Amino acid sequence: MLIFFYKKPFLLFFLSTFVLFWITPTRFKNSFLLFASYVFYGSWNIKYLALLFIPTLIDYFCGIKIVETETKKKKWPYLLISIIVNLTSLGFFKYYNFFISSFNYLLEFLGFRFNIEILNIVLPIGISFYTFQNLSYTIDIYKGRLKPTYSFIDFALFVSFFPQLIAGPIQRAISLLPQIEKKKTIRDVNFKEGTYFFIYGLFLKVALADSMNMMVETIANLKEPSSFEMLIGVYAYFLQIYCDFSGYSSMAVGIARFFDIHLSLNFNLPFFSVSPSDFWNRWHITLSSWVKTYIFTPLLLRTKSPYIAAFIALPVMGFWHGPTLNFLLWGVYWLILSFFYQGVIAIIGRDRFNRIPKFLLIFIMFNFAAFGLIIFKTETLAEAKYIILRIIGGYNTETVLNYNYFLIGFFFILIYETFLYYKKDLLFMIKKNFFKQALFYFLLYTVYLHLGDLKEVRFIYFQF
Repeated sequence: MLIFFYKKPFLLFFLSTFVLFWITPTRFKNSFLLFASYVFYGSWNIKYLALLFIPTLIDYFCGIKIVETETKKKKWPYLLISIIVNLTSLGFFKYYNFFISSFNYLLEFLGFRFNIEILNIVLPIGISFYTFQNLSYTIDIYKGRLKPTYSFIDFALFVSFFPQLIAGPIQRAISLLPQIEKKKTIRDVNFKEGTYFFIYGLFLKVALADSMNMMVETIANLKEPSSFEMLIGVYAYFLQIYCDFSGYSSMAVGIARFFDIHLSLNFNLPFFSVSPSDFWNRWHITLSSWVKTYIFTPLLLRTKSPYIAAFIALPVMGFWHGPTLNFLLWGVYWLILSFFYQGVIAIIGRDRFNRIPKFLLIFIMFNFAAFGLIIFKTETLAEAKYIILRIIGGYNTETVLNYNYFLIGFFFILIYETFLYYKKDLLFMIKKNFFKQALFYFLLYTVYLHLGDLKEVRFIYFQF
């Protein structure tokens, strides 16, 4: 299984793909990279390659038919075919059991004894990500924002490009396809940026995210955690999911650079957000941008109401993460939080809101985002209620935890990302001289060694 970006099988796969890609004749480069991407995905489960290939084939032909059809009335059926194929695949594998369980519960509530069978379905890895990419392609063509490609190889590579196939960043064809189509030379590769993104992302995952996971699991297994321990657990999980997912995204961006492809950045210092809208402009940027472009904005134009548009878009963004009530409620939580901020701004005025010290707004938003993840993490409302009451209840049982892992990760992120925030440049470090760059990488390695041999943890967003 090649999907762990820091394991020897993947590193061997990447290095061999990199070398063979650049020695392959130009006209065959994309064909080879497509083959390598299918090998990468097939290493998880070769049977599920069909789920990747069939929508790719259908969307390729739908895109061409949309642009070649003269009237908008005749274009619509091809867009509808694309939407149905993609959402049916996603809906069956990801949401079938959820809706059947809900329907069975409704039948039981109404007094009927007939139950529809729940299926043992294995969720195809990455399906939420590549489904959204496919939909963006046909929708953009229908809206006139994009011309289709007549090269099936190029389009299939857009869908299945291996660095971002499993967990994003979600790419729109309008930005990725032109890069795939252009002629590539190794002279254009920015090795410095690629190396930085990959190594820093690797550090975030194997050093910080996995050490935070140790804290989260330890606290979760305590019989009577104190209020302080439970609070640390909430903050540790916030840091874990950030370092885990942004680490993956950073590694994907870095690997893509070695093939002269610039993927969209997925995180931009989200701990420095001052409002819910600012947070979603910094956290999982490609998902929030997709939802804004294809759900929120069309609803806003149709209803003329930002409240109706947000009422639908934010729960959808939560439910995208999984077929459970907690993800839907997490989306609702952000909806309520957004309305709350809009209400505060309406009462005190935008000018007064902007005069509130930024550090205070950042502190408040950080805690709102962290506590929202209680809903994200727990499977039932009872669990979420227990954690919240435990924190605010003032339980002071004897603590036996070693907080070194948490403190190292917290202060590293605090110091380094504060530095980047004030420099307003995520790549500031690699613009320094060789000695300072070498010192930075040595610091990352030293922190990793100090944390010791950590338990291997699967990337959190592989489940989505």
